[in-house]
Amino acid sequence: MVSLLEKKIEEMQLEEMQLQFKEIEKMLVKKQETVQEVANLIPVIQEVPVIDSVLLDKLTFENEQLKVSFHAADGHCQSSFHPFLECMKN
Repeated sequence: MVSLLEKKIEEMQLEEMQLQFKEIEKMLVKKQETVQEVANLIPVIQEVPVIDSVLLDKLTFENEQLKVSFHAADGHCQSSFHPFLECMKN
């Protein structure tokens, strides 16, 4: 049989655990509120695509000019290199 003293000790321990539980619960609620406040302070950053069509057109035009210049120079090199090879064979 459980003595009256043991029962009283168990009741006191239960009350202590309940008190600790309530304190922990309050602490968690407070921490959750703090986290929510901090989360509300952080701005939401949204990426906005920026297209500079003038710069894009300028770079596209420059790229096309470079392609034309490259092909012209490559053609010139090929036409100059072929006679050089023929000369080296003879």
